Amino acid sequence: MNEGMLEDYLDRDVRVHFAPAMISAGAASFEEGRLYDYNEDGILLEMPDSTLAYIPFSSIRMVTIKPKQGFWARLTRPS
Repeated sequence: MNEGMLEDYLDRDVRVHFAPAMISAGAASFEEGRLYDYNEDGILLEMPDSTLAYIPFSSIRMVTIKPKQGFWARLTRPS
């Protein structure tokens, strides 16, 4: 992975799609949260309940980065 590739996307809402080999029957095929941090081995997501989830890159098929909200939406967003 390129150094600093995700730096511009910290604190953005993302959806992490798991690799097919990592999905079991009845389990979700993706995880949603806020990109909290990353390193060369994986990423940390801040979940809606404020917990952190570590996901290694070997488990990830794709990361979808949601566009930034407009000014008004960010201003009125519940904390």
